[in-house]
Amino acid sequence: MDAELYPLITEYSLILAGIVSKPTPPSTDIEFNGLTVRRHNNPDLIPGGETTWNNLLSQSSAFSVCMHWKWMSLWRTHFRKENFESVILTFLDNGEKIGIFPLVLIQNNDARLNKRKLYFYGTGEKEVEEITTEYIDLIVKPGYEQRVCEAAASYLFNNFTEWDVLELMRYRKDSIIVNYLFDALRKQGAKQHAYTCGYRHYISLNKSYDQYIASCSKSFRRNLTTHTNRLNALGNVEFKHVTTHEEIEVFLKTLKSMHLERFKGRTAISAFKSKAFTNYHRDLLHYLIEKNQLLLITCELDKRVITAEYILIADNTAYAYQGSFYNKMDKISLGFLSINKAIEIATTRGLHIFDFMLGAEDSYATSYGCEREAMYTSLIYNTKFHNYFSYAKIVLKMRVKGSIIVLKGFIDCIRTRYCLIRRVIKKS
Repeated sequence: MDAELYPLITEYSLILAGIVSKPTPPSTDIEFNGLTVRRHNNPDLIPGGETTWNNLLSQSSAFSVCMHWKWMSLWRTHFRKENFESVILTFLDNGEKIGIFPLVLIQNNDARLNKRKLYFYGTGEKEVEEITTEYIDLIVKPGYEQRVCEAAASYLFNNFTEWDVLELMRYRKDSIIVNYLFDALRKQGAKQHAYTCGYRHYISLNKSYDQYIASCSKSFRRNLTTHTNRLNALGNVEFKHVTTHEEIEVFLKTLKSMHLERFKGRTAISAFKSKAFTNYHRDLLHYLIEKNQLLLITCELDKRVITAEYILIADNTAYAYQGSFYNKMDKISLGFLSINKAIEIATTRGLHIFDFMLGAEDSYATSYGCEREAMYTSLIYNTKFHNYFSYAKIVLKMRVKGSIIVLKGFIDCIRTRYCLIRRVIKKS
């Protein structure tokens, strides 16, 4: 079936099975192909928490800033609601933890279709406040990828089956998800719809900053010189690093206010309007500064902050997560100058990659001479027979109810017309 048509057909055929049949509690331990699959709903995500999670992550190809335990743990703290249910799967080989597949089931009773959606942990919150967890993937010890993915697929289709759609957002083409999980899911009867959701733009920092600038286009170098001179002509310019917990509070407040100001009058809404989003990043900043995994840069013009760059550091990569600037300085590209300073500092610190993270195909990042890589999102539909049976009952029930309503309306209409005719006859 055409991949573009399948979601449309499925959306009308898969309807709220959870209302018809009560979900059966999943088994906690399942043996599959020599592995033990265990499901967790733990305040620390998994037993052993941060140490166990990050130790396995450091061995896995899934290593990225958004896959860290703290990123996921804080998401649970600030975004978890009553309709959230953790479905975090761990995989053990003779007692050794060799894989983690963190999912969350979100029950949306207001949705007409697909009320029970599985998301990767750290995703699924409201779009206007999402933290945009990227580069998602299964955390797996090398050599176990296929076995873990087959065990995960079997568990989701044979043991924990009370879901309609699994949505995997913002994964890379070379991920374990693509190379192993999708095949395993298809073998279980899953139907998939995948699409490009954006592009990752990044610079390889394998040379000095001066060499990098020399490799950029003439127009890029000319703009850098022009905007730098215009800014310096306005007064005393100073770039500063945020290094203390006290400075973090001021930095976050400044970043938020500039971001909100930039979004005034736009149809899009700044995520900083969300208390959950702001509090999430406050906690993350205070945590990461202790780990030396932050690069927070401000630019001051005569002691007034005019730009703020929020950059995360992991695995020798600088992730340009968020930035903002004072938007009332004509003829000076403050964001352009701020990012360039961040690239310079990242190069000086010996980082290997400067990652602009998810953006549009024609993102502003393209002007920096970036390499580009497509990012993907997939919808996996649960098409097991027992689900179809439940959906069919719901559809039949809805049609019967609809028919009764239409019939009652027809009878009421006839009765009203009959009464009007009798009144007219009596008057005549």
